[in-house]
Amino acid sequence: MSPLIFPGFRIRKNMTTQYGLPFGLLLFLFQLAAPSSAQPAVTPQIGAPTVVASDDDASRSNNQSAKNESAADATLPAAPITTDPVPAPTMSAADEAGESLPNEPIPESVAADAVTKAAIEAELESTPLEEFDVRARDEVWTISSRHLGSRNAAIESLQFRRRIDGGRWVNESAANFLSPYAGPGKQQTCFLIHGNRTPEMKAIRRGLQTYDQTVLGSRPISTSIRFVIWMWPADQIKGQVRDVRVKAGRADLHAFYLARLITAVQTQEPVAVIGYSFGGRLAIGAMHLMGGGSLCGSRLPNTPVSSPRVNLGLVAPAIRNDCFITTRSQALCPVNRLFLLHNTRDQYLKLYRFLKLDDNTPALGYTGICGMNRSQISSDRIRQFDASQSVGSDHDYLEYLADKRIDALARQNLFSGVASNRTSQVSAPIQVQPMRGGSVRLSQ
Repeated sequence: MSPLIFPGFRIRKNMTTQYGLPFGLLLFLFQLAAPSSAQPAVTPQIGAPTVVASDDDASRSNNQSAKNESAADATLPAAPITTDPVPAPTMSAADEAGESLPNEPIPESVAADAVTKAAIEAELESTPLEEFDVRARDEVWTISSRHLGSRNAAIESLQFRRRIDGGRWVNESAANFLSPYAGPGKQQTCFLIHGNRTPEMKAIRRGLQTYDQTVLGSRPISTSIRFVIWMWPADQIKGQVRDVRVKAGRADLHAFYLARLITAVQTQEPVAVIGYSFGGRLAIGAMHLMGGGSLCGSRLPNTPVSSPRVNLGLVAPAIRNDCFITTRSQALCPVNRLFLLHNTRDQYLKLYRFLKLDDNTPALGYTGICGMNRSQISSDRIRQFDASQSVGSDHDYLEYLADKRIDALARQNLFSGVASNRTSQVSAPIQVQPMRGGSVRLSQ
């Protein structure tokens, strides 16, 4: 007998032959009425969110193993990640009355929404200069010595300009710049000194980018800031080697102008000075003159400063690595705190010793400080970090500026209005680690 067919079901032949047709039909109907023992469909689990590596992490993973990568990242401490509690929404009196008052826009960084380092760099480079915001209580100036050629030029010979609403610049006098601060609270003055082969407009862009990232960053500085873009004649000239040698001499010459101006600034807050590449050389020369040292056979006529008053930040400085115990031995006298970023992979500074500038001595921005064990200065006033794993082999200021870890370290070490409770991971006690060649690395 052929098996009976029902829509969607089949009576097996052994049911009819073993139990007979009537009993087999009864057993089949009983199975239909019984609860189903089929397993429910399995819902696939939702996997963990995919972590997208940044450009720096991706490049490091292609060049070295994960073990080496973790060890290298310890060179620069990671920036702390904090989550601020979101306050409950409150209703103002104007809202309760059915009225809406417009809020004054708060200036923020042009790269505030950028996440990766590449995105930050793209935002900083593509934003028009007039769109860089400045807080109402801050000031942005440019001071230029590009037209000067004598180390004896007076402060009044410098060109002063101040940025006003709409990104416009107005000429100012030295007297207005040196007048005491009359606003609320305290004001700190910060000088940014650009590097070599930097025309005037590029210098202004780098200055506004630095203000944007450092002052208007994710954790704005509470102190009022007078941000000064210092411009010196660093336009590229014909011949690469000649260009470098000429600019080294110009940096030493223009250090006199900066030293005179900082000495004349009347403020109770430490003056912050940031120097990049040959700008770092210029800044160190100015500190050396302020400390009573001589440069190019001359010194400042006034007496040296009696107490430290400068927070000095050096980014890949192009000067000999033992300058603090040789040619610039008085440079740390006026320095309250020294923050140094060097790069042991910098391809440009790697060749510095072959340019016959400083007795074939390696660059400070390449090796870090050399000979500090023979210096009288206390090591707790000096912090230096090897930024090679964050910056790579490029000699590019923007690479340093767009790195959030470097930005957090710079703001904490240079400015007085940075909250310490939010940067606890980068304010740990400093440890001195010996390095080859007699230099030291101050890490955390």
